[in-house]
Amino acid sequence: MMLDSVLTILAGGTSRRYQLKNSQWQDKALIRINQIPLLVHLLKRSSIYYQNLCISVNTSQRKENYLNIISSHISRVPDFVLDFQDTQLKGVFLGIYSALRKYPNKKVQFIPSDRPFLDFKILSEMKSEKSSVSVLQHETGMIEPLLSLYGKNIYFPEEFKQLPLTRADVLIRLSPNLQIYNATSILKENNLPSYIFDNINVQGDFTKTKEITYDVNELKIPEPVEIKRNESFSPGNSTNVKDFLKELMENDNFYLAFLWSQYFIMKSHNSVKELTSIGKLCLNKEYLYWLNNGMPFLALHSLQDLVYFFPEEENKRITKEIDKLKIQIKFKSKKM
Repeated sequence: MMLDSVLTILAGGTSRRYQLKNSQWQDKALIRINQIPLLVHLLKRSSIYYQNLCISVNTSQRKENYLNIISSHISRVPDFVLDFQDTQLKGVFLGIYSALRKYPNKKVQFIPSDRPFLDFKILSEMKSEKSSVSVLQHETGMIEPLLSLYGKNIYFPEEFKQLPLTRADVLIRLSPNLQIYNATSILKENNLPSYIFDNINVQGDFTKTKEITYDVNELKIPEPVEIKRNESFSPGNSTNVKDFLKELMENDNFYLAFLWSQYFIMKSHNSVKELTSIGKLCLNKEYLYWLNNGMPFLALHSLQDLVYFFPEEENKRITKEIDKLKIQIKFKSKKM
C-alpha cells in the first residue's frame, strides 16, 4: 500500500564540504549512479512507497535545472517547494518549514538528497501521531534529524518566523510528542548493512561503499520510545510574559520558552535583562531534560545554543561537556 504522506527531498544546500578547491561547483544531488543522477535514483526508489513526492529547493534556477534532468529520466515528475521569503528562517530549517507550510494537514517525511544507500522501506514503516515528530536514533545517541517524519499538526508559532533559526532539529525540540525509533536495532534485527544511513560528505565517500543492493523482505521495526509533554500554547495579548514562560518551563517546554524569550527580547520588551536570564536558564534546563531522556544529541545542541546566543556563558565546564557529548555520539564537525 502506498503512503499518503509527502516524501520531501531536501536539496537546497551548498554542499560546501563536497567541493574541490579551485574547481567548478558540483551538486551532490546529481552524482551519477549507473549513469543515473542520485536525485532521480532516490525518486525512483521512493515512488514504490510514496504517492506524493516533493523536492525542496532554495532557488527557482535550481528547480528548473532539476526539473529538466528529472523529466528526461522519469515520467512521474515530483512537486517542488521553493524556500519561502517572508521569513528570517535560514538554512535547512527554512527548507523544512517551507515544505510543512506547503502541505498543511499532511504527514511529511523528510530525507536529504545525499543518501544513496537509504532503505525507504524503513522510513515507510515509521508512524507519527497528529502533533508528533518521529526520529531515528543510533546507539551512540546520534539522531537523524533530516530523516524525520512530521505529523499533520506540527506546532510552530507564526511569530517565530522572525527568528534566524537554522537547525534541522528545531521542531523536534519543540514537539510535545516525540517518537524515537532505534536505528541500530532495526539494522541488527533485519541483518541490514550499517551504511544504509551513510551520506556523501566529501568526494570519495560514495566509493567507500559501492554495494548499493541488499535484501529487504519483511522488516521488523521495534516500537518507538515516546517522550510526551503537555501540548504547547502561545501567549495571549494580556498574558504576563514571566508567568507565561514559567508555565512553559513547568511543563518541560524549555526550548519553546527560550524561543519565546528571544522573540520578546527582539520586540524590545522592557525586561530585556530578566528575559536574558530566563533564556539562559531555559537552555540549561533543556540540556538536562534531553540528557535525562537519553537524547545526548539534543542535549549537545542545547549547550551549543547556550554559548552561541550567550557567549558570556562559555566556560571550561560547558566546553568540556560539549566535547564529551561530541565524543559520545561520534559527532562529525561540519567545518572544512
